[in-house]
Amino acid sequence: MTFRFLRDGVWLCLNGMAALIFLWLSSSQWIEPELRGYPGASGGAPVIFALIVAQLLGPLLLLNLIWLGLAAWKSLPQRDWTPVWAFAGMAVGWIGLIHFSASRV
Repeated sequence: MTFRFLRDGVWLCLNGMAALIFLWLSSSQWIEPELRGYPGASGGAPVIFALIVAQLLGPLLLLNLIWLGLAAWKSLPQRDWTPVWAFAGMAVGWIGLIHFSASRV
């Protein structure tokens, strides 16, 4: 199985758009650096994250794990790991994005 642009490329682009939406939604919870450590500065950020951002992140995590598993399953007989590396890189990107957002709260 080779990296198919129409199927896998569209999925990567959708994940890129979802990453931008994630940053847009999570940036509403970020606090100014000079207010870090000030009591009450976060203003309920965990509640906002659970109500808004996690609803985007949960289904995407499940769909990405399914897509990665299918790519690995189909790549096993041919030993062409290009889609697996692409989706593993996307997972690393999501982890970095979540850590970046969490460092701002």
